[in-house]
Amino acid sequence: MTSRSFVFATTGWLLLLGTGCGASSELLQTSLDEVVDSGHVTPHLDSGIPDVRVGIPDTGRVDVSVPAEASVIDTGIDTSLPGDAGPYPATFPDPPQVVNALGPVLTSPKIVAILFNNDDATEVPQIESFMMGIGTSKYWNVVSEYGVGPATAQIVSLNEAAPATIDDTARQGQNSDLQNWLLGEITAGTVPEPDANTEYMIVYPATTTITEDGTTLCGQSGVGGYHTDIQNGQTLIAYGVLPRCAGMGGLTDMQIFTGSSSHEIVEAATDPYPDFNPAWSQCDNAHIFWDEADFGSEVGDMCEVQPEAFYQFPDFPFVVQRIWSNQAARMGTDPCQPEYAGETYFAAVPVLPDLVSFPQIGNSIMVSTKKIAVGASGTVELDLYSEGPTQPWTVTVQDFNYLTTGNASSALLSFSMPQTTGQNGTKLPVTITVNTAGNMNTNGQIDNSELFLVEATQGTGNNQVVNLWWGMVSN
Repeated sequence: MTSRSFVFATTGWLLLLGTGCGASSELLQTSLDEVVDSGHVTPHLDSGIPDVRVGIPDTGRVDVSVPAEASVIDTGIDTSLPGDAGPYPATFPDPPQVVNALGPVLTSPKIVAILFNNDDATEVPQIESFMMGIGTSKYWNVVSEYGVGPATAQIVSLNEAAPATIDDTARQGQNSDLQNWLLGEITAGTVPEPDANTEYMIVYPATTTITEDGTTLCGQSGVGGYHTDIQNGQTLIAYGVLPRCAGMGGLTDMQIFTGSSSHEIVEAATDPYPDFNPAWSQCDNAHIFWDEADFGSEVGDMCEVQPEAFYQFPDFPFVVQRIWSNQAARMGTDPCQPEYAGETYFAAVPVLPDLVSFPQIGNSIMVSTKKIAVGASGTVELDLYSEGPTQPWTVTVQDFNYLTTGNASSALLSFSMPQTTGQNGTKLPVTITVNTAGNMNTNGQIDNSELFLVEATQGTGNNQVVNLWWGMVSN
């Protein structure tokens, strides 16, 4: 069963970024083939929830557009000038795009939120308000570019208690226990029949332990929810599973719940049938390594690791996760939308001039990279851009394997930068040395390729803003 999961780390992986090194709990990795087709494979990742921004007025800035044929954004900036020369944004490489695998989306989503009678009575009104309001909030406008319209919601309060444990692991082509339960509720008429726009969101109380494909949600796994599908005869049914994980990082369990739930509700609309008929489900071929780096590349996955991803907008009094916008990425504004008021997005993007062939489910695709042999060094250009005038920012580059293991000896790459600050239009060189080749069996990375993280940081303390971008070298 392919599921698409929201994950966060109790070890605070993203909170360590900016220190020049990082530590995290062990992270399960797979080959590129498996990443493309497996969905739920990464139980330890920090979504960035602890860095939520609350109460800043919303600009509603989500209506951006660019010609579909655009590939490289070139504003004609004279790159011989010092940084922040304008116009904005400066030239930057082609950004990632989430692509549609030709499956359907929910054009007019109907969110059917299923609650149990043993849920916490003090939290149920908040959950109901969240479910009823999310599909008509400004936040939801982002999904319009993917063919998804406003969503309605229906609350189903069951006259039954949630079980102490429930397993959503399908075996040998048979439905899981949870899937059989949901189909039984539909047959009994306790929940409405599905149509082509229905997404069921099953809300479990904190007293229920949920297992999916061998992973127990919340706790050490870090999985905060997922969505998937069932094939029932000729009918495909989209559903999500929303646990109640404990609060963390100074946030309540309700803030954790709404942040992760917004991710799943959006993705269940833009990619409702990831198992049987995927839609907006992964990155374009050139940037498929973002699927590995972000542990999934649906429109929610692409933003969940960004430290600025989680936000509470004034028109909707719940923490939500911002969503990847292909249009915004091409325009040079914040790819994770909506933008928050006062934001001037900035980033540092690696120029990856080479192509390598990667296997993908019996075929091959061409992926952007920088070719550097094992034991050798090469220079990668980092192009800095911002959507408007802003102060200089600092750029650091870090080895992905080091970040995900916390073990200094596991670093596959090392880096040297003669200059680490700049502004719109600055081009920073970084020398990358390949110490060890990526190997799925020995270090969990893509064979003969190594991922790295480019971190752009501005400000300090509570005023610090961090934006991330991924790069890759190949041998």
